[in-house]
Amino acid sequence: YHVGGENYEIGRFYAAPYQCYQTMMHELRGFVIDGRYKQLDMSNAHPRMIASKLHGECKGVIQNYVDNRDSILAEVQLACECDKRVAKELFLRIMYGGTPRKWCNDHSLKSPPDFVYRFADAITGIGAQLESENDALFEKCKKIAKHKRAALKRQFGDEWRSTALALYLQHRESEAIEETIDILAKRGVTVVGIIHDSVIVPASCNVDVELINDAVCEKFNMEFKFKYE
Repeated sequence: YHVGGENYEIGRFYAAPYQCYQTMMHELRGFVIDGRYKQLDMSNAHPRMIASKLHGECKGVIQNYVDNRDSILAEVQLACECDKRVAKELFLRIMYGGTPRKWCNDHSLKSPPDFVYRFADAITGIGAQLESENDALFEKCKKIAKHKRAALKRQFGDEWRSTALALYLQHRESEAIEETIDILAKRGVTVVGIIHDSVIVPASCNVDVELINDAVCEKFNMEFKFKYE
């Protein structure tokens, strides 16, 4: 596995040059690992990380999504007449710089509830906040984002900020995964694979999820919540 791509060394873990569980279709992967392995998975990873960094009203908006994701997705499904997969895609798009309007147009759907637009505004706020705080990792991501957008001839205003935020979240995710692997190794647990924000371990292993949550949160001063299933 290596971090990031395009020689930037910033971003999430990717398997290279081999194929593995990470690159399998979801249904096939579930069939292969069923009963043999379990996943230690970050629950609602990026929104949870963002909520732990934000302040004020914006924090409340993102935290509400973290705490009530299922009911919010159900509300979007009902209002927009779409399935859960498409509703989840809406929030993922927003976190990576997309807009509710573009999502609606791409899927020919009705406008989502007002909460979705408040969520989008809050996501815009986190990039500006990290920049104002001179966060060292965000500064690295900012330079890479501007370089990537310039190379693609897509350097418009401050649109680089959404690319920088995506890189920032993905890199913090990879750091948390690396720390988790180290914690597991010290307790004799062998990780057999990585799937972005989760690790695969033998089903027979005893994993102390609370210990991992506390250690990773303390090290990176962000909230992470792993689940083991």
